[in-house]
Amino acid sequence: MAGFFYKGILLQQHKEPALSRDLREFVNADTIGVTMDRPPVGDADSLTPAEIASLARDAHIVDERDGQPLADKLAACQQTPPRLLIADAVDDEPYLSSQLGPLLKNPAHSALGLRLAQRAAGAAEAQFAVYKNLTDLDIRIPRKIEGFSVRRIRGRYPAEYQASQAFEADDDVLLIGVGALIQLARAVLFNRPQTTTFVTVAGDCIGNPTNLEVSLGMTVAQVLERCGLIEDPARVVVGGSMTGISVIDTENTLVTPSTRAVLAFRQDFKSLGFGCIGCSRCVHVCPKGLNPFFIYRAVQEKRYAAFRTLDAQMCIGCGTCSYMCPAKLDLSETVQKAARSFKPMAGSIRTNAALLAKKDAADYESYLADYALHRAQIDHRRALAAARRADEKRRGEAAAAHAAADREADRALAQALADHRAADAQADRALAQALEANQAAQRAADEALAQALRRKQEAGQAADGAFAQAERQRQAAEQAADKSVSDAAAAAEAADRAAERADAAALKRMQAEEKAADKAFSDALKAQQSAEKDAAKALAKAERNSALSDDDRQAFKRTLDELQAGAERVRAEAQAACGEAKAAAKVSYESELEKGVRSRAAAKEAAAAARQAAEAAKLAARETCEAARRTCEADKAAALTAYESAQEACEADKAAALKVYEAAQEADAQARARALE
Repeated sequence: MAGFFYKGILLQQHKEPALSRDLREFVNADTIGVTMDRPPVGDADSLTPAEIASLARDAHIVDERDGQPLADKLAACQQTPPRLLIADAVDDEPYLSSQLGPLLKNPAHSALGLRLAQRAAGAAEAQFAVYKNLTDLDIRIPRKIEGFSVRRIRGRYPAEYQASQAFEADDDVLLIGVGALIQLARAVLFNRPQTTTFVTVAGDCIGNPTNLEVSLGMTVAQVLERCGLIEDPARVVVGGSMTGISVIDTENTLVTPSTRAVLAFRQDFKSLGFGCIGCSRCVHVCPKGLNPFFIYRAVQEKRYAAFRTLDAQMCIGCGTCSYMCPAKLDLSETVQKAARSFKPMAGSIRTNAALLAKKDAADYESYLADYALHRAQIDHRRALAAARRADEKRRGEAAAAHAAADREADRALAQALADHRAADAQADRALAQALEANQAAQRAADEALAQALRRKQEAGQAADGAFAQAERQRQAAEQAADKSVSDAAAAAEAADRAAERADAAALKRMQAEEKAADKAFSDALKAQQSAEKDAAKALAKAERNSALSDDDRQAFKRTLDELQAGAERVRAEAQAACGEAKAAAKVSYESELEKGVRSRAAAKEAAAAARQAAEAAKLAARETCEAARRTCEADKAAALTAYESAQEACEADKAAALKVYEAAQEADAQARARALE
């Protein structure tokens, strides 16, 4: 746990389960609903720095980290505003989470309190600060709370003291506890003074460790009973486990704004009575570099001369030496007690005697001044009493004279009031008549104006109806023209399809005729080839027959040649007939194509003519609609002009009636003034 080459130690935190549980309240019944004697705040964003400091003073808010009033800390920043405001939630001692717990359970109030304190102090920047080396948490610490960043303070114990020293070394850094900021937010939102504080109740004797919001003035015994004791504790500590104070009388020890924890433990190691083993751990871990054991021995042996050289006054009371001591010696408490007891011995006895004599003289002078002030206050009170009696006598005489004058004045005033009432009644009647006349004139003018408005609306409706009728006619004409165009386009498409079908039929007929001619030519060619083969076979047979003579062979050859010549003529005639049939089929196909082209051209001309006719019809319909629109606008303009004329006449009538009424009012006022005089 301790690093012997580094100052400070890493402590087991034991924050759970108190930190992850809900923040519970344990308050006295007489503090519920208590409010401050001042009007509540309507808008927190409208408060000035002086008003925030005054509100903190009226709420009696105390900063739990140092016990100073929050109002004094904010007022001290009026002259030199800090650069940075830090909301301290660095609970680095074991078991202690009375600042971190309320911060995580009340983020909105914490952020509002920090925002108000930042405005009151005039700080340019504000942030929360928590301890980083927390490894046993069941909840997550966010990086930002309501827009304010959360700064994690690292380092070994005492990290909070070292961070405070580092921050306070700069004059432009202000530290305020989170509990005080939450109390400031409640004072603004609910007009409540500080009647509670946040306390961690934990230890190995506590049955239900938790963070409590406890009423100020409660006893430690009541707080322990609230969380339940598993067994009677051997030691009860008020404050942190490292820097707290061990108490015996829990029934009479009260909770204050600076109480951050109440811890109960089974065993008290200080009562074991072990001796020092000389391990020097207390020397290695002291954050101020002191030798706690030498100071402890000097106090025990009453070696006061050596005490000065050991710098015991530098002890910060962190309790690290007592925590690390394996013999559990009470080093920290002994060193602090010695530092408090022996500080007056830092100087010589003569200096102390002179200081004591000067103090006695100052006390005597203060006593004489207080006595003189007391006598002066008695004389002043006597003089005030005599002056008060004389003043009361003068007031009685003046009151009697004033009462007589009042009675006489009341009689004269009653007569004048009667006359004034009669004049008022007459003037009221005249004014009522003038008011009725004015109202009648205004009603007549309003009725005329309403009639003009109705006529204007009727004219506008008639014009709109005529324009709507023209618009419907235009739309009907355009629809008819579009239908004719679509019909012509459909006819053209039908003609195209019919021409295409005719072309396809002609092409099929031509192909069929060409195929028939080719077949006839092929049949003729096959017949010729068959005849030639038969003739060749007969000639070959004749040549093989030796009985035939040469003349017969020659005759047979001539006959064969004639047959071949006849076959050639037949083939030529068939070929010519095939060519003529193909030419005739081609001519017929071209004629059909020409007819299809002519029919397509005629359909296109008909569609173009229909389109031109539709455009002309649309143009005529648009011109008719535009003329109707111009007529509608002219009618509306005429109706508006008539309405404006009626409105001007109405205003003129109202102005005339108002002048008559004002004249009656002026006459009434003059009559009342004369009656009042």
